[in-house]
Amino acid sequence: MSQLIELYTRMEAEAEARAVEPWFRIDRLPPSGSSHERTKFQREIPPGVVDRFRDFKIGGIGLEPQDYGITLADYLSRPNFDKLVDDPIVRDPKAERLIQVLVREQLKGAQPDVVQAFLHALDDSLNIGGRKHVVGFSRLIVCSMFSLKMAQRALRMLAVLHRHEVRPKVLLEIGGGYGKTFSDACALLGVRTGIYVDLPLNLLLAASYLNKLSPGKVNLVWSDDAEIREGAMNLVAPWLLEEKLAMPVDLALNFLSLQHMQAATQEFYLGILRRNGLGHLYHENRLHPRDRVEGALAGSASMTAARTLESQVASRPTFYSPDGRRINSPDGRGTNLTRELVVYGQLLRFD
Repeated sequence: MSQLIELYTRMEAEAEARAVEPWFRIDRLPPSGSSHERTKFQREIPPGVVDRFRDFKIGGIGLEPQDYGITLADYLSRPNFDKLVDDPIVRDPKAERLIQVLVREQLKGAQPDVVQAFLHALDDSLNIGGRKHVVGFSRLIVCSMFSLKMAQRALRMLAVLHRHEVRPKVLLEIGGGYGKTFSDACALLGVRTGIYVDLPLNLLLAASYLNKLSPGKVNLVWSDDAEIREGAMNLVAPWLLEEKLAMPVDLALNFLSLQHMQAATQEFYLGILRRNGLGHLYHENRLHPRDRVEGALAGSASMTAARTLESQVASRPTFYSPDGRRINSPDGRGTNLTRELVVYGQLLRFD
């Protein structure tokens, strides 16, 4: 662990020095802009956080207040890295029943391979912290409300990919919390080579998670002397992606992070992949920006250059006005909700 922290410290220092480059463009952010992304540049990590990171408040890795069993107001009042979970397994009959009901509803009439894929993604037994429950199905499963969301995401993705016979051998995810969706996708799709690109703190947490999940398979591409390896789970610093990516990517994934990027950053990632012969992109994101900082994903050069194979779009309520200002109080009360278009599964083909 000390060696991992040392490698991370050097990578984070380089990230700070290069943050004006297109992969982040910090110089174009207003002081209040993208604060949840800026927290992913952390020089000092408190002891114990990396090993059991899901016990702590860490923004931008996919966890919501309800995943910790607390209110939004309580969550917002806590400092970053504050410990939120003490007991790894929580006995909560109400939560356990809710998970059982939601899982059974999700799997009603499903084929055995779909059931197995869902249960794979539902499993949350790895010792990385977090608020978890033991729930009985045909067997007992250690899971959580968070892993249930991730399992539902996995099933949406698999259904779309199977309909279009997308069978990737090289998979790349842009952003991805701490790597759960990345690892699930690699396992469920039979991926040979995985590539994960994210901001520094998320790369550190993904290294901790994936080293426990798949010992010996993780390859850190955090410095100039490292290379992307075939057959490995490669964790790549963003500024090294163009130099190190020497193979075409069959499938790129993104969930809820392209929507936050500036237009130049969106094109930084997608442009590199297109130049290397990207096959498909599957993503779930808002289609339109909330403020002037975010790029208009729906009208970006790379998106318009692709052929849409399938797109499931929904309109949902939002706490934000069209100019990006939050219009509801932290507890969610208020009557001035607007609506925004969100893709819950769009598959693009790059010819």
